[in-house]
Order: sequence, then C-alpha cells, then structure tokens
Amino acid sequence: MKLIFRWLIASACGYVLSRYAPLGVHFDGVGTALWVMLLMGLLSATVGLIFKVVLSVALFAIPIIGWVALLFVDALVTAGLFAVVARFTTGFRLDGGFMSAFIFGLLVSLITGLFMRVVEGEERKESRDR
Repeated sequence: MKLIFRWLIASACGYVLSRYAPLGVHFDGVGTALWVMLLMGLLSATVGLIFKVVLSVALFAIPIIGWVALLFVDALVTAGLFAVVARFTTGFRLDGGFMSAFIFGLLVSLITGLFMRVVEGEERKESRDR
C-alpha cells in the first residue's frame, strides 16, 4: 500500500512541477504522469539500482567523497532514466535536456521524500496514541 501511495505522490508532484515550475519538463496529462512515474519506479528498481551500486562502489574507493557522492550518483542515474523514459514515451518531453531532468528528479525525490516522512510520522504518532 505504501508503494502505491508513494507512486501517486511522486506522480502528482511531477505533474504539478511540470505545470508550474519552468524546468522544461512537460506531461500531456495526469495519465502520462502516472505512466512515466510507474516506468521510472520500475527502471529505478532494476536497471537504476545496478548503475547506482556500481557507481557508488567506484566512488567509495575515494574516502573523502562519501555520502555526498551517493546523493549525486542517485540524482545522475535518475536524470538519465528520465531522459530514457522521455525518449520512448509519447506525452512526456524534456525540453531542457539532461540538466532539466537532473533538477526535476532532485525536486521530485525531495518533495516525495519529505511528504512520505510527514505521513509516516503521523502514522507512528497515531499508533503510539492507541
């Protein structure tokens, strides 16, 4: 259930960002946003995970880089996946290129993560009050 909720939040966030933020990311409709975020979830859980692990292991060989590198790698892989999905999906365009996908991915991840954190905090609070 939490996975479906996260997908819906990410889709809504992506759709709203595409409408109101000048990032160069465009969805033709809500259905397209739902489809793109479903594809992103599937790709990120499979191909994206492999890329993230390989790149993270390579960067952790340099101890100074650390956690910041992990966040950067995650954002780069996400942007690349958005670019691939945009290329093969009608109704989803990245007019701003890779940088627009990079910023869009960061914002969607950040907002979705914060929203999920608030919701999970409320769930924990309710379970403690019972």
